[in-house]
Amino acid sequence: MNSQVVCLVQIETRLAMENLDEILSTDGVDGVYVGPADLSLSHGLLTDGDSPELVELLVAIAGACARHDRYPASMPRRASTAVERSLSDIDSAASGLTPCG
Repeated sequence: MNSQVVCLVQIETRLAMENLDEILSTDGVDGVYVGPADLSLSHGLLTDGDSPELVELLVAIAGACARHDRYPASMPRRASTAVERSLSDIDSAASGLTPCG
């Protein structure tokens, strides 16, 4: 990361979750961006935002980011859901992110 560019990779599939540590070990990757709805769908979960399984996935992502000194980011859907409460270690990113690569 530098003062002008941040490279966030999307973590939204089963394959990404299976390779999370390898992805986060990649030079030049500053962090991840999580789409909770897409992550839910890829794991066969509903997208209502209150799934304990989704919370578990998000906690795993936040933990992996901490281990690799990377930034986790997500677009919260509803502030009142269990998922959003589990994102306390994940920075919210609302807009203005430009894809890298």
